[in-house]
Amino acid sequence: MERTKLFSRVSGGFFFALLLINILTSHSAAENDYTQVRHIQVDSSEEFDFVGKERAVFTIRPLKPKLRAIENLKNTQAVGISYLGTIILTRNATPLSALRDISVQISSGLNINLALITDSVTSRSLQPHAMLLLYHPSLVITLALTRMPQSNQYSLFGSYAAPANHAP
Repeated sequence: MERTKLFSRVSGGFFFALLLINILTSHSAAENDYTQVRHIQVDSSEEFDFVGKERAVFTIRPLKPKLRAIENLKNTQAVGISYLGTIILTRNATPLSALRDISVQISSGLNINLALITDSVTSRSLQPHAMLLLYHPSLVITLALTRMPQSNQYSLFGSYAAPANHAP
């Protein structure tokens, strides 16, 4: 029972953080050069299927100029979190094999080679969620799967951060 309450609190805090970051990074056409927005298509594969759809879009948006004026964000080109949807693993897949497949799709879509920093099997600090931390000099991405309670479905999230003067 206590574990369920803890999971609920952690999940609630995580979703609040997602909402806050999405509000801070939302954009209007007048404030942004949309040529810098990147949309990467992620398709269902042999490792997983999206629930209710065939694909999702991982979107990387630059920060608004007024946010880049904040001291802690002045050296940041882009930062954000994206909810990609709900997935179900295929018969022989694991959460990490699905995340690796997704990371390959994102790498291909961006035409960069993302290096694996660590994953939730190697690093106990990333558990109990399945996570991959990926790096490229122009972009850092975290992919995460959170298993839905009493279900074989997972929520898929991706976060990104890009330093100033680097366009992913």
